Amino acid sequence: MMQVRTEALRLLGGQRLEGAPPGVVVLTPPLRPAQGREEEIFVMVLDLGEDTPSRLYREVREATAQAFWAAAGSVTAALRRAMAAANQVLFRHNLQVTSPQRCYGALSCAALRVGELFLAQAGPACGCALCEGVLERFPQVDLPPLGMGAFVEVRVVYLTVQPGDTLVLASQGLARSVSDDALRRALSLAETVAVADGLEQVAAGADFTALVIRWPEVETSAVPSPPRRRRMVSPSTPPEEAPPTSIPVLAREVLPETPILSSEPGGLPTPPASVAAEEPLVRVWETVPEAEMAIPPWEQPPTPRRPLRLSLVRRLRLGDRLRRVGRWMAAVAVGAGSGLRSFFRRALPGRERRRRLQRERRPPPPENPRVMVGVTLAILAIVALVTLLVWLTYGSAARRQQVLARARQQAAQAQQAASPTEERGYWEAVLATLAGMEADPEGADLVAQAQEAINRLDRVIWVEPTLLRNFDSGISAPRLVAQGLNLFVLDVDHQAVVQLVLDETGEGVAGETAPTILRAGEEWGGQEVADLVDMAWDSPEGEWTTNALVVLDAGGRLWVYDPAWPDNIYPLVLGPAPGEGTPAAMAAFDGRLYLLAPLANQIWKYRPRGGGYPDRPEPYFPTGAPQSLARACDLAIDGNIYVLFEDGHVAKYLEGEPVPFEVGGVPAVAPHFVALAVNVERMDGPVYLADGADERIVILDSGGRFRAQLRAASGAFRGLNALTLDEAGSRLFFLSGGRLYVMPLPSLP
Repeated sequence: MMQVRTEALRLLGGQRLEGAPPGVVVLTPPLRPAQGREEEIFVMVLDLGEDTPSRLYREVREATAQAFWAAAGSVTAALRRAMAAANQVLFRHNLQVTSPQRCYGALSCAALRVGELFLAQAGPACGCALCEGVLERFPQVDLPPLGMGAFVEVRVVYLTVQPGDTLVLASQGLARSVSDDALRRALSLAETVAVADGLEQVAAGADFTALVIRWPEVETSAVPSPPRRRRMVSPSTPPEEAPPTSIPVLAREVLPETPILSSEPGGLPTPPASVAAEEPLVRVWETVPEAEMAIPPWEQPPTPRRPLRLSLVRRLRLGDRLRRVGRWMAAVAVGAGSGLRSFFRRALPGRERRRRLQRERRPPPPENPRVMVGVTLAILAIVALVTLLVWLTYGSAARRQQVLARARQQAAQAQQAASPTEERGYWEAVLATLAGMEADPEGADLVAQAQEAINRLDRVIWVEPTLLRNFDSGISAPRLVAQGLNLFVLDVDHQAVVQLVLDETGEGVAGETAPTILRAGEEWGGQEVADLVDMAWDSPEGEWTTNALVVLDAGGRLWVYDPAWPDNIYPLVLGPAPGEGTPAAMAAFDGRLYLLAPLANQIWKYRPRGGGYPDRPEPYFPTGAPQSLARACDLAIDGNIYVLFEDGHVAKYLEGEPVPFEVGGVPAVAPHFVALAVNVERMDGPVYLADGADERIVILDSGGRFRAQLRAASGAFRGLNALTLDEAGSRLFFLSGGRLYVMPLPSLP
């Protein structure tokens, strides 16, 4: 059995603890190990944290050791089986307890052979080896913790070791606190106790558990002197006295020499007179000096044997002679039988059998190189085809099982994640692993499970919008206004306002056509309609008594349309606003009009008087907007004013002062908002934003924090560019790619 020297070390709170650490084990083979495990030493360093009960340490240690010693075959297979057994014990423990009581850890196992080291690691373990002055650290990649999932990721390393090499297996605290130079100096110390002391000094107060393993140098011992031998001497030779020496000598019993029986030709062997007289044996003791004990065995004289008395039968060798006579008679009988058989065959009537002529051997046919090359290529093609078929048949099934096993492990890790961010990462890994396996039933179930979990984490609300009208000519840069059963669409590029009347259900349009109620270039009340800018629904409030649609044109006129009097469209002149440029957007709130003027860096507020807005507007910002409005494109009012900019960000103001509104927590792709809508009946209510980057509607609270997102499986949000709310009917209208949709407002989480 190979010999190694070990030393355990445990530091906690900067103090060295006495006694064996609970996670350190050094084992020799049991009485009946599996085949291949008889000459190995098994060591293990387990780290489950300081608050882990000793019972759990014991269960993991016993399961690991039992799995290793019971695994026959290769060392790496035994180490992997031991790692899997430890992970199963810890994983089952975590399934039975709540999240704060779960334990995750790291494990390093090593199998030591003569001149070899097999090291297996799982979790954030630490191992370092100093072999012939070269320091190596293991593992070289970050591994998921032990007990995190049903399957464990293991790294196995093979090293050849020599006397004087040192191995240290430790917990993660040693790897984080000690540099390579410090480790090399500590591992170069002569004794394992000194190495442990050196690790304690270079750790600088870090908490860790370590096991030091040293392969000792080979010690040369004195060659033992060969054993003393006996030799034969004559009985007449008197015993010699032992020479004076300090080396002990051996005394032994020897037999007298006797002559060997001799035989004369033609007669019996004559025994010597001494044997005939049956002279008794004489025992002579001889003391042999040490110097004569080195005689090689092959130079020793033969040991004489006592003469034997032979019987008369053995002397005449009658047995051999009788056997020779019997063989001669058998040969004569066989020859006579063969002759008689040939005689009768020739003498009896009948045709004599002809001897079969030996056929001449045909020469081999000449070889055709082209045919041989063709046959070789055909064989290679058949082998390649069979290999491909086998690989496609069995390899694809093996790959499928591997992919599904990895996806199941990632799903189990996601279910045990401690934070939503970590859980989302595992579910995204499941989707990435199963990419292209949607047709597999089990893979499709895992994909659906992962997608459902991601939707839950991302607060996705799936909706099914209803298509109201498909504008074949397309609508770009549109504006939407909804009031009761009336829905108005302003196509800025085509300079027209279209009216649609909803049916009683609110999910369909009455009539097959959508009449145009106002177009640029028409004349109403003796005045020509200029380019249309924006529109809003102006409810009666104060001196404004009309409940009608107001449309702003570039000439500063306000065109009023009352659905109760469809043929009575008349203009109102707005009071002139300071500065130059055309307003970019308009909104109405509590009978007042608000115009967004980017060039003036201002929002103009008109108050009603005498059924119109003849007075000059008031500036919403006393000294100009806090930030430039040069790229502002839309606004919405619920008491607060929300301004949307072309780059997608949103600003919020109240009574001319900025209000904090930071968009945050929106998952997936970074949003780019192109339109917004608010509930004018509810101040500080949710804000609905059309995200053109990810085909969705994002809902934020009044401070900009993410609340939910609306998605449609039918692709209804593709090309989303306008939306508006119908507060009374709790409906949301939106335009997407020239198509007009409606859907009920969902309940928000």
